Amino acid sequence: MQRDPRWVLYVQNAGLFLFTVFVFGVIGWIIRLIRLSWTLDDSPSGSIAISLIAIPVFLLLLGVVNYVFWGIRGAVEKEDSQ
Repeated sequence: MQRDPRWVLYVQNAGLFLFTVFVFGVIGWIIRLIRLSWTLDDSPSGSIAISLIAIPVFLLLLGVVNYVFWGIRGAVEKEDSQ
């Protein structure tokens, strides 16, 4: 049984899109926590400490996923053109 390559590409694009939405959702949530702690005159040091680690880690993961996805897609397209 052969799979339609376009279907696989659609599923991969959907996964990449959902992961991107997830990463930016987490970053927005962390920023909201910092703003909320500032509004409530709470000590924002915990939120800031977490965000200094979490935001770059999530952005790095997003970069790695994009790099791998587009690298594999480029290799497949290069193989198909030969």
